[in-house]
Amino acid sequence: MEKVLEKSLKTKVEEIEQNLELDFVNGPAYPVSVKIKEQGFDIAGHGKVRTKYPLSSFIGILEDKEPIKKSFFGIPYSKHSKAEYLGTLWFNNSKKGANEYSKWVLNVNGRKNLSKMNKLGKMLSKEYKIPVKLSLGTEYAVEENYILDLL
Repeated sequence: MEKVLEKSLKTKVEEIEQNLELDFVNGPAYPVSVKIKEQGFDIAGHGKVRTKYPLSSFIGILEDKEPIKKSFFGIPYSKHSKAEYLGTLWFNNSKKGANEYSKWVLNVNGRKNLSKMNKLGKMLSKEYKIPVKLSLGTEYAVEENYILDLL
């Protein structure tokens, strides 16, 4: 039941996306999201929910985890697990000091993810010739949310 509702909501969201004029066309968000995906990550939007297209002001960065392997009466099966929400790349946020033309801010979730995100930040900085400032947002790792988690 929950999966059917989630699929229905996802289909509705995709339908709405097709009718929207996308707000990231003139900014760096779309090409940066493509680069992030090329590095093996996925992107998220508001509420840490996986999304197809980025927002113009920030991109959430997700990394999929290995499926959880279980067995039921000796029959093995895998269970999908939520991705880790590694951090947020801010393009426009005056409180964080981010400006899409002069400096981006990469807010990292979990101290263990600092080196991985530092590598990504350096790659983006070199690619787009804009400094990327790294900051630790949370001490411990955070997971993505599903649409139904927010209801």
